[in-house]
Amino acid sequence: MLGLRNLSLHTSVSVQKIERDGTRGSATCQGGDPVEFDAVILASPLKGSLEFLDACADERGAFWKIRSFAAWQAIVEADGLSARV
Repeated sequence: MLGLRNLSLHTSVSVQKIERDGTRGSATCQGGDPVEFDAVILASPLKGSLEFLDACADERGAFWKIRSFAAWQAIVEADGLSARV
């Protein structure tokens, strides 16, 4: 599990390239310098992500076996609603 120390969160960025070198990696976003990381979590459409990932041939082969689906989540807080809603 990822620790919260030295956590860097980048939102609403266009990832151009992700590269690995041993146990570390770097991500380059549009208009920015590479950012080094120990672990990365991507929240992006699966389609098109091989354009910026440095996947090896085996990873590319397994990539197409991944099943994905669109997921939406909404959180609403409202006063006066029944607890059963």
